[in-house]
Amino acid sequence: MMKKFIFSTAIIIILNGIACAGGKDSILYTERQCRMMLGNVKSITSTDNLYMEFDEEGNLINYGGMSFYIDPVVWFPDEYTRFERRKEASSSNSNTRQWKFDKKGRLISEFEEGDDFCVKIEYIYLTGDDFLPSRVQEVMTDSHGRATKITEYEYTKHDKTGNWTRRNVNINYTYEKTKPVTNAQEPEKENWTKSYIEKAKYVYH
Repeated sequence: MMKKFIFSTAIIIILNGIACAGGKDSILYTERQCRMMLGNVKSITSTDNLYMEFDEEGNLINYGGMSFYIDPVVWFPDEYTRFERRKEASSSNSNTRQWKFDKKGRLISEFEEGDDFCVKIEYIYLTGDDFLPSRVQEVMTDSHGRATKITEYEYTKHDKTGNWTRRNVNINYTYEKTKPVTNAQEPEKENWTKSYIEKAKYVYH
């Protein structure tokens, strides 16, 4: 069945900051930088059921209370790109991800591919000086269908390090099934919108 609500951790997750700034992170983009956080963040917890934990070097060690992937292989084909390949902890499936940054260190695109799905994400900034995306466009496809999710953000509060602590979120989601599946209750098409306020709390090393 289409993984309708599993956008890249990433998925799915726009956290804040200048990608190549803060803490002990290097210019070769750690996982903490790929989640767009400032400073030496140890963990983030949000009201949108988000929890992530990082070690001091910026490696993601806990996502939602679980470790999904093992044996990461990371390489940097150029100064603006991070590639990562991991295996799922619970199976033999593998997962490949790519993050691309612009010359200002801002995350501009992300691509994730697994054994049976792929996700493409584009990060859009309101002005050339903004380091927080105001709009994120995600497209996910698998063998059963295609989902599109457009999320708009308005950041209203930040902590003293510069990470956002409160933001307005507006989501527009569409899904269309391209092949039949065994679950007859799955809709042929789906469309919904959602607006809410999200708050976040950070712990630093």
